[in-house]
Amino acid sequence: RSRQGFGTCFTVQIPLIIQEKVRPAPGEELPEVEPSEREMLKVLVVEDNKVNQMILQKILESWGQSVELADSGVEALERCKAQDFDIILMDIQMPEMDGLEATRRIREFQRGKGKPYVPVIAVTANAFSEEKERYKEAGMDGYVSKPLSKKELNDEIVRCVSPTRILGV
Repeated sequence: RSRQGFGTCFTVQIPLIIQEKVRPAPGEELPEVEPSEREMLKVLVVEDNKVNQMILQKILESWGQSVELADSGVEALERCKAQDFDIILMDIQMPEMDGLEATRRIREFQRGKGKPYVPVIAVTANAFSEEKERYKEAGMDGYVSKPLSKKELNDEIVRCVSPTRILGV
């Protein structure tokens, strides 16, 4: 509804997906580690969407982490060749080189150069069990679903990074 000189009135509907909370399997209980208790990690965020980059960067920096950004799998591989990271958060669907291929090539580079193993967490909207298996086969260590949950992200980082690094021991 519009009237000249009075502005415009419109309605926007945004669907909301409510997800059930995922619980760890028996015997896989994780220590509750607050982000503020964690040693600073050098995190590479590989994401082609600028808004998603900004969200991840804000969350991680609010936890005191050092964040580097890469817009593609190609750029991620180049950054991993040039510097060391403690963990990589990798989008799956990207132009040029997707997250699976980028992870495979990063693993290849690490093995070939004797570089330390760096955990890679998939950041994806595709969290179906068959997809999770593909992520694992590509060399990924875990995944978090989009839309992001800070708790899920924190828990996955805790699970993938060695406890001594997490607790600063």
